[in-house]
Amino acid sequence: MDLLYIILPALIAGISVSLSHAALGREVLKRGIIFIDLAIAQIAAVGIIISRTYMHHEEELILGFLKLDQIFAFIFAISAAYFFMSIEKTSRNIQEAVIGCSFIVSVSVAILLVAHDPHGGAQIEAVLSGQILWASWKDIIAMAIASASALLIWSRCDKERKKRFFYPLFAICVTFSVQLVGVYLVFASLIFPAIATFKLSKNRLFWAYIVSILSYAIGIIVSYYMDFPTSPVVIISFVLVVVVFLALASKFKMIRN
Repeated sequence: MDLLYIILPALIAGISVSLSHAALGREVLKRGIIFIDLAIAQIAAVGIIISRTYMHHEEELILGFLKLDQIFAFIFAISAAYFFMSIEKTSRNIQEAVIGCSFIVSVSVAILLVAHDPHGGAQIEAVLSGQILWASWKDIIAMAIASASALLIWSRCDKERKKRFFYPLFAICVTFSVQLVGVYLVFASLIFPAIATFKLSKNRLFWAYIVSILSYAIGIIVSYYMDFPTSPVVIISFVLVVVVFLALASKFKMIRN
């Protein structure tokens, strides 16, 4: 029963996030903008907090399938994405600094928004750590559709189009994933698989999926049965899986010189 109603949906949620984030994470690492995922995820979280704190209709469906907080998250995420894209074009040498500053500012704004809310601490924890064990099927399906669509578009883009579409696709995926798994796991899902597979000689995306999905599976199962918070356990699981994977990749000469 637990497998069907709690663990299985959480695993599918992890797989859905991995589907797009493993691919986009490679681009993040390639561009050297490591903290953009944290920044955009946190800025999207500010949109969610505004919706939930001041609109009080976060569960209301818009256009039949989108929730109000998803609309707010997307507006904030896509605005941040285009802002960072403009910085990349005009001031690339300070882009990473601007990204870091944006993250700190958005965290500060989020804290101030819930400063007088008796449930503010819980809201901040929810957007940072997520609630993957209690994800609804509607949210999981929305994430799966967003991830599959983003991956399909990304796989069909040439080098020039990838430069144009990276930021919008990133914003779309983060809009859904930050609600599902939280800011911390958005970062982990993008960066850990990219680090693990960065020096592989071939099949990097395939192995990135393996690393990500295995990390989610181990973390979710351990956190559930040990009654630990899911997000920190999954992140530790990512670390262990990456370390073991790199050791095996080195042993079997999968890493290029």
